[in-house]
Amino acid sequence: MTTSIKSNTDGSSAIQTGGVDRIQITTSGNIVIPGSLLVGTSSVSKMELLTAKATTSGTTVDFSPTDGTGIPSWAKKITITFNGVSSNGTSPLTIYLGTTSGYENTSYNGSSSYVSGTNVCGVAMLGSTGVNLQYNAAVDSRHGSITFTLISGNTWAFSGNLALSGSSSTLQVAGTKTVAATLDRIRITSVNGTDLFDTGSVNILVEG
Repeated sequence: MTTSIKSNTDGSSAIQTGGVDRIQITTSGNIVIPGSLLVGTSSVSKMELLTAKATTSGTTVDFSPTDGTGIPSWAKKITITFNGVSSNGTSPLTIYLGTTSGYENTSYNGSSSYVSGTNVCGVAMLGSTGVNLQYNAAVDSRHGSITFTLISGNTWAFSGNLALSGSSSTLQVAGTKTVAATLDRIRITSVNGTDLFDTGSVNILVEG
């Protein structure tokens, strides 16, 4: 099988065998192994921390192949971290999973709730509102993480907990979602799609 080096127009490159990328080198010098990494005959788990994105403006934050921050095809576990994320409105924040066909906003199975002190103050079914983080107030900022774990095929289970720094409340969410194809993008936005982010940042840790 022929081995060759491919140079891309964006400055990245790859080592190929049989016309397939085996090792990719990004423009920032990172090395990406698209397939399984083996030591001897044993597969080695992979891990990649993406670049954090500010949630200080705009209505959406996307981790997508369109800007080179998409979810790699080898992902088996994805953790989204929230660091003081806030918006200027009262619509709950939500997460949408997506594929090459776009972001999916239906058939999220599960529920979310928020607790203030010892009282459960609200519960919401997910459905067409994505991974809905159920409660929002403009004074609150969110801290914590939500983890997505591949079950099989294109079905993902998710669960997470967030604390609200503007109150004594916490948010909980859990459920499953089957996407139409391989998951390659994630969007963080508000349920109404119009509230503006004003503080904080988010990031994604991918494991495979």
